[in-house]
Amino acid sequence: MGIFDVWNTRFNMTNQTLEILVIDDKKENRKAASDFFSTQGDLKIDYAFDYQSGLKKLHEKTYDGAVIDVQMPYKTGEEAHEYGILIGRAAEDLAVPFVFLTSKNYEHNGTQRGSAIYSDEFCLTNDKGKITAEKTTPKAWADAYSELKSVLGTPEMTRKAKERYIQVNGRFYRQSLVKNKSQN
Repeated sequence: MGIFDVWNTRFNMTNQTLEILVIDDKKENRKAASDFFSTQGDLKIDYAFDYQSGLKKLHEKTYDGAVIDVQMPYKTGEEAHEYGILIGRAAEDLAVPFVFLTSKNYEHNGTQRGSAIYSDEFCLTNDKGKITAEKTTPKAWADAYSELKSVLGTPEMTRKAKERYIQVNGRFYRQSLVKNKSQN
């Protein structure tokens, strides 16, 4: 198996299905996400429930996008902190587009409970985000996915971006192999 065969497998190049990672520690939120995403057809959704599992999944597979909760525990059973921000930074380093979807006490449709969607860490700390329904409803996940799709484009556009990434990084990989052989 050649390097490009490995990379094609790692980067899901043969599949036109978009793969999305949802990271949220609350079961009822993941259920609402599942209810929404199951209606979307050609998507593969993976779920993580804390910082450790989210980071592990991000490094195991190259996702087309991610929806990340801000407040989550480091590992299950611990107190929640803003570990989602760290996962967002890791996703950014891995070139995985993402949005934050976080519960806040925002007014939404006349109630004091809602969620907010942020496209990056800067927006998270500097504006109030796009206000949406509570995360326990499929509507919040629909809005988050809509925001994520505005970055992702079509599956074909995503595939072409991955091909460019593989070509550039494959060249660097081959150069590093040659360099390592010459040093040994």
